[in-house]
Amino acid sequence: MNKNTHALAFIDILGFKYLMRNPEAIKTVISIIEKELKNTRSGLTGRKAKYFKSTIFSDSIIISSKLTGNLENIRSTYKLLCQVVAEIQIKLICKGVWVRGGISHGTLQFSKNENDTIIYGEALVKAYNIETNSAIFPRVIIDSDIIEFLGFKNKKSFINYFNDYDGSFIRENVFNNRDILSQEIERKYLDIDTPIFIDYLDFIFNKNKKSNPTIKKKLFLDYLEEYLNNNNPEIFRKYNWVRLYALQKIESIIGLSEGITPEKMDSLNKSFNRLIEM
Repeated sequence: MNKNTHALAFIDILGFKYLMRNPEAIKTVISIIEKELKNTRSGLTGRKAKYFKSTIFSDSIIISSKLTGNLENIRSTYKLLCQVVAEIQIKLICKGVWVRGGISHGTLQFSKNENDTIIYGEALVKAYNIETNSAIFPRVIIDSDIIEFLGFKNKKSFINYFNDYDGSFIRENVFNNRDILSQEIERKYLDIDTPIFIDYLDFIFNKNKKSNPTIKKKLFLDYLEEYLNNNNPEIFRKYNWVRLYALQKIESIIGLSEGITPEKMDSLNKSFNRLIEM
């Protein structure tokens, strides 16, 4: 591995030109991003703190961390990066702001002088291309090359590792991939070629999360409904995908809940009734 190899997330803020009409909204978005990055840095020590870098320009966010040490250290760096991205996604969604992006790895260089910082390299190009050519919808896609790079045999072992809660920078179900969904759910809602992406709706719909998601559910549904009522066909297509993703999430949580009673299932269905009827 090249000594300048980094993990990198490239994130695009959707609808940024409309946000520009509201200076207070822009300030809120930037504040959320900066706070999340600051919180992450405050929990880091040593080389991880030194190598964790971020850049915000216009509608783009770049978050990177140099990959050093043994395989377990490199994997934990990816966990950290994905945790940060998930937190940023869900906090922005609750303000009606959606993002898409890509996460990859490769060489990365930082060139600094008195006035400028220049970032360039393979990691940035790869993550940018994923965001531009593959993400399409409001989601952050994980480069499939990462599976082999991190020493996993297949997608399932990769996902299981990253979804294993370790009490640090990762939460359960950070990734979502068709390999871990039932074929019935997959056929009903999501395309067969769904790539690996950060499973941000788990932070809203999974009732097992430590934080109370009730307010987040309402905000998410309100903002999603607003975009689905848009007359622009391209905007509708993007957020209809989110609707289908949400339906998959609801069904998968119901289906995976052990010992759920008919009464509880009926209550859960009713609470999501407005979304399901769209």
